[in-house]
Amino acid sequence: MKAITSIYLLQLILFGVVFLSLLVLLFFNRKLGKKRLMAWGMFVIGLLIVAVVFKMKAKPLEIEPTYLDQPVSYNTSLVAEAIKRDFYIGAAVENDSLFHHVAREHFNSITPENATKWGWLVQKNQVNEYDFTSADSIVDHAIEYGLRVRGHVLVWGRAIDFFHMPDLNYILEDLSEEEKRDTLEYLVQNHIKTTLNHFRGRIKTWDCVNEPLEVFNGKMDNNILYKYLGKEYIANSFRWAHEIDPTVTLFLNEQFNTYDSEKAMSFLELCRELVEDNVPVHGVAIQAHAMFTIPELEAFRKFLEELQALGLKIEIAELDARLRLFAQEEDPYQAQGDFFRKFTKICLDIPAVEGITVWGIIDYPGFYDGLGVFSWHGPNNPLLFDTQLNPKPSYFGILEALMER
Repeated sequence: MKAITSIYLLQLILFGVVFLSLLVLLFFNRKLGKKRLMAWGMFVIGLLIVAVVFKMKAKPLEIEPTYLDQPVSYNTSLVAEAIKRDFYIGAAVENDSLFHHVAREHFNSITPENATKWGWLVQKNQVNEYDFTSADSIVDHAIEYGLRVRGHVLVWGRAIDFFHMPDLNYILEDLSEEEKRDTLEYLVQNHIKTTLNHFRGRIKTWDCVNEPLEVFNGKMDNNILYKYLGKEYIANSFRWAHEIDPTVTLFLNEQFNTYDSEKAMSFLELCRELVEDNVPVHGVAIQAHAMFTIPELEAFRKFLEELQALGLKIEIAELDARLRLFAQEEDPYQAQGDFFRKFTKICLDIPAVEGITVWGIIDYPGFYDGLGVFSWHGPNNPLLFDTQLNPKPSYFGILEALMER
């Protein structure tokens, strides 16, 4: 996968060699005869080599926050410049002090990071028992603070499979194939109805379907919804949501590592199909997590232009960029800030792009810090503020792009 950097590629190759060795041992164990012990020994040695290399490469770097010594003087703010340009600058939030004291000062839009997801609104297996307490608190305070709310997310098959939130596989396990399809369709439709009716008039923008494609290629993600409802679950989710509340703007949300990949092209084709079939998809939400590599920005520009040509609104829904990706630069924090500035300038050049949401407020803790390889390959520090709430060059990069527009 060309999006992956050399450090990850090396580890993948090593893991691949060890994994294949293990497969050989498992499937040809008897045929190896006396060589079996030698084969197992080679496997163990290979595993030890991988562990040593991984440990060496996974050592977190120490990167000096040089921006703390550089005086910055602007007589404006991120949110002030965004409002001037009728543009959304948002952040993902939880119901905490960062939301109540920082987000309201620097942003004009928020996304509940977890509170409005299906698995957080219901008990694990009690899909008809909703608790909107936390979500209501975030949404009501956002409205009080004058912030737009992006609802995230109505339908997300991968989350059901990975996190069992809700555990629909458990609910369906004793049903026939036909009953599984009918029950699952009812549950999805009922969740959309319950959620949209509850937030009617308060959340006017929703990610309707999240991550319909596989993580690293353009195939449909083989999650529980695709397995039993087929590809039609995507179009049907939009139709059900639009029928329940025609005033809501509905987005298709997806993550890309590069913007000229097979996955990006498959996503464009999916969008074309939905538009041609008159499915009420109003826009696309590009997550834009810079996880493995720094994306090629001209490919990003072209991708946005192709989406715009389909007549779709565009929002950057989950932007961040890991500091580790800029570690080879003379000043990694400034290089990170330059990336945010260039990325934002491209977004501002495309009229269909209506906003940028960063996936959090402060650098730590964040969702990367709980994801294995990323937590070992620090620092992540992917956002606009450090842990002391100092604005970083990434903050000023977005600000400068807005001021230059």
